Amino acid sequence: MKRTQVYLLPKTHKRLTRLAKVRKTAMAQVLREILEKELPKYEAQIEGGASVLRDVAGLEMDLPADVAGRHDKYLYDKER
Repeated sequence: MKRTQVYLLPKTHKRLTRLAKVRKTAMAQVLREILEKELPKYEAQIEGGASVLRDVAGLEMDLPADVAGRHDKYLYDKER
C-alpha cells in the first residue's frame, strides 16, 4: 500500500468517522473500500477511452491512451 494524505470537509470527516465506528473498522479502511468501489466508474477518464474499447473488443492487452482518436492509424496504419 501507498501512504497518502487527504483533506476532508468537516462534515465529510464526521460522516466518515461515524461510518468507521459503526463498522468497527479504521477510517482508512472505509475510504479504501469506497474508492475501490467508485474508481471503476472513472476508468474511461483515467485511460482516455482505451478501457472502453478493450471491454467492447474483449481485449486483455494494454492499448495506447490515444487509441480512440487514432484508431485508423493503429488498425490500417493511416491517419484520417
